[in-house]
Amino acid sequence: MVAEILRASRRPARSLVGGMIAYGEHLEAVKVPLRAAEKSLFELRQLNRRGKGCLSYIVLSAGEAAVIDPSCAVEVYESLLARAGARLAHTLDTHVHADHQSGGPALAAKLGGDYFVGAGAGFDLRHRVYSLSDGDELPVGNTSIRVLATPGHTPGSVCYLVADRYLLTGDTLFKKSVGRPDLGGRVEEWSKDLFHTLHERIARLDDSTIVLPSHYAAIGDIGADGLVSAQLDELRRDLPQLRIAEAASFTEAMKCAMRTAPPQYTEIIAGYGAAGCSI
Repeated sequence: MVAEILRASRRPARSLVGGMIAYGEHLEAVKVPLRAAEKSLFELRQLNRRGKGCLSYIVLSAGEAAVIDPSCAVEVYESLLARAGARLAHTLDTHVHADHQSGGPALAAKLGGDYFVGAGAGFDLRHRVYSLSDGDELPVGNTSIRVLATPGHTPGSVCYLVADRYLLTGDTLFKKSVGRPDLGGRVEEWSKDLFHTLHERIARLDDSTIVLPSHYAAIGDIGADGLVSAQLDELRRDLPQLRIAEAASFTEAMKCAMRTAPPQYTEIIAGYGAAGCSI
């Protein structure tokens, strides 16, 4: 109706079929640039859900695929895998998401393969999950994904390192900030975990590691290549949280940064792991 009124006033206007719901579910796929030697081994795609600022990933190699942090638009992943002629081997969540409902259980139930999400204290998952441990290697065709336990945003948060270079960080580390350790009501305990994750686990990784998060805050976080990404040495230089040298000071900084939790947090966590998927 609004678009019609604007057009009647000779102003260019269009309306989106499906409205804001359709925009909120839309995924835009962009290939992550790889080094020359890697291009013949695998593909890595970032899927940007612009309406929610959520990012998910597909690793494709030799007829196999892994999907990481999928949204509820499972048909998009199904279509991409079908066009690539790839079988879904792994569906992985980096953590129990609080600000949106994961499509992981629904995707795994529809296409098969194992499903994993790190849990930890306070989470009762209803969907069957495949058990993974820190350091596990998940084969995907000619490449592999290494599991890194990175507690802090949640007790069970993990990162996935693809081909020893591309770090899918979930909500542990972003392009312009670090994860929130306050959502579970245990900011002091989880802040200590996050400090050790950032300053010990992730600190061991090479400066050339490419950080690929699962969320972003603003349109300016999207680079000219269409990707939300950063090189680890840039974050070490630019993020003040990574320059805090003491755990106690880091905890105080996290306390000062606390803000209201997403309003749907409790509802999403309560229903996490259900086979269905709704927003």
